[in-house]
Amino acid sequence: MPSVYPSRSEFKNLARKGNLIPVYREIVADMDTPVSAFKKLEAEETAYLLESVEGGEKWARYSFIGLHPIVTFKSKKHDVEILYQNGKKESFSDSSPLDRLREIMQNYSPVQDPALPPFNGGAVGYISYDEIRNLEPVGGGKNDDLNLPDTYFVITESLVIFDHLRHRMKLVVNCHVTDDADIETLYDEALQKLNALHQKLMRSVSISDRTVSVGRCEIRSNFTQDEFMDAVERCKEYIAAGDVFQVVISQRFNVSVTCDPFEI
Repeated sequence: MPSVYPSRSEFKNLARKGNLIPVYREIVADMDTPVSAFKKLEAEETAYLLESVEGGEKWARYSFIGLHPIVTFKSKKHDVEILYQNGKKESFSDSSPLDRLREIMQNYSPVQDPALPPFNGGAVGYISYDEIRNLEPVGGGKNDDLNLPDTYFVITESLVIFDHLRHRMKLVVNCHVTDDADIETLYDEALQKLNALHQKLMRSVSISDRTVSVGRCEIRSNFTQDEFMDAVERCKEYIAAGDVFQVVISQRFNVSVTCDPFEI
């Protein structure tokens, strides 16, 4: 097995500097891509894949897969739900949900490792358009027919970090050192989790080379053409009156498919 960083003795010393310590192992990534690795790990209940491009068609150096959330944070209007790794669940009402997320983040004091990328853990998720109603007095919205959370974030314990420049992967387990934690046990558990990640990534995976086709199907919009054109005219009137200086009219298209969403 490849070496693990930091060593057990170094881990004990780092525990005096902060309460979130990355334990990691580096492996060769010649036979894997972020997509193939995600497919190998997708049985996990909650995971994310972060890819990025820097200007034009230049790929960024790193891709990130996060899994095993230690905290899952959701909000809908003023209703907040927080689920912890140990099964504990909190539900309450708050007029500023994102402030509660900030409070959660303040519980962590990460120990930085210069051998890791600048991002090696944190809250990843989304803030929907409708969260603006908790930030500004913009009034009520239209009928909510999707009923999705306004915010959804996960703080994951484990990450797989692709270094596209060096064709290497770093497998990371972030250890949260609490006041009553046993340092030896925490380190041993991190080793077990790293080994489990490594074993999963050693498996073969079938990546479909099929082109996803919707064939002949019905594409539905939440606007008729006349309704959309009327909305454009109203926006032009608002601009001429000085009420707004920029307007984006969004139109949602729906189509039924039967394939794996990841294929799309």
